Amino acid sequence: MNAADIIAASAKQAGCLTDSQPKTIQPYSVRSWGNIVNATLTPPVPFWGSHFRLGQLQTIAGLGGLGKSRLAMNIAFHQVLGLTFAGMPTHPQPLKHLFIGSENSIYRLQHDTRAMQEGLGSDEKKRLADNIFLATIEQPDDTYLSLESPENIARWRETIKQYQPQVVWADPWGDIQAGDLNSNGDARASIQQLMRLAREAKPDVGVVVITHSRTGAANLAQAVGYNAANFIRGAKALFDCSRVVINLAPGDESEHPPVVVVCSKSNDAVRFAPFALKLVPETMLYWRDDEFDLNAWRDDLEAAAKGKRARGKLPTDDEVVAMITEPLQATQFISHIRGRGFSKVGADEVRRRLVQKDCLAEVQSKTFPRTVW
Repeated sequence: MNAADIIAASAKQAGCLTDSQPKTIQPYSVRSWGNIVNATLTPPVPFWGSHFRLGQLQTIAGLGGLGKSRLAMNIAFHQVLGLTFAGMPTHPQPLKHLFIGSENSIYRLQHDTRAMQEGLGSDEKKRLADNIFLATIEQPDDTYLSLESPENIARWRETIKQYQPQVVWADPWGDIQAGDLNSNGDARASIQQLMRLAREAKPDVGVVVITHSRTGAANLAQAVGYNAANFIRGAKALFDCSRVVINLAPGDESEHPPVVVVCSKSNDAVRFAPFALKLVPETMLYWRDDEFDLNAWRDDLEAAAKGKRARGKLPTDDEVVAMITEPLQATQFISHIRGRGFSKVGADEVRRRLVQKDCLAEVQSKTFPRTVW
């Protein structure tokens, strides 16, 4: 029995289908050329940029632990407050967002939500409270999301019915898909079931699937370019069925790296250029980092994927400090010392370490040795 059969049986057991229901066969939706030309259509409603829209499936893919869920919460946070996010507009009126996931506990969510709303007024806090709902994993069964289970399908249905969301965030796809994660047939059957469940309450609901990417430098290098469809772990069907796919990749190898955001697919709008986001730990909000050197990031990632990173003895910290004779921006500092054998990631780690050791000063985004003062 494949995933489609499993899902159909589960849906029947969950009360979605019964043998007593009349089976009315509906033809596919078809219109004439002239009808399409002359039709007055309601334009799709975007809720982030011109890419994420109601009524369609979109996907966010990235490494585990990179911050996919938090970035998704950032999009919802900014949308409900009518604010731009990462330089792109959101829908001006609050939409109702429902996050169903199996990875983030109520403690993690409380930490993030408290930090994100710090400093907001009472009206803004109420708007967030009235429009964003998050699964909190408080009971043992709360982590079971697989569409193979009749009970899980019923719980999906009841949750969506209760909250009537306009945007459903499903996180992570590996815990939701029925059957074999590498099977295109199983993935398509699961996508169809998820979309049906989401649309039972509101036909124009937007669905965002959050999923894991492949690991390793060679796979991360596929976040950008012709092989972007290989970035997502598992079957290609999720990439194929999504109208928009966003790839997230770490900007370096540090504990809390910048997040590089790449639009690898956009069926109905021009793909935006890659950019980087930086998390502000005090607020748990991301801000666009326009000083991030995307070219250096690509070069370093490709070098790591090919095993061609620089080898040999690297300059000591004192020698690095001696190289800097004038104030430099962070990206200029990195470019300045990369020629001495450092990778982009290594150069940035050196800069951070020297600032922490008080060998370098950072004032108004400039970096320079203390001795230059």
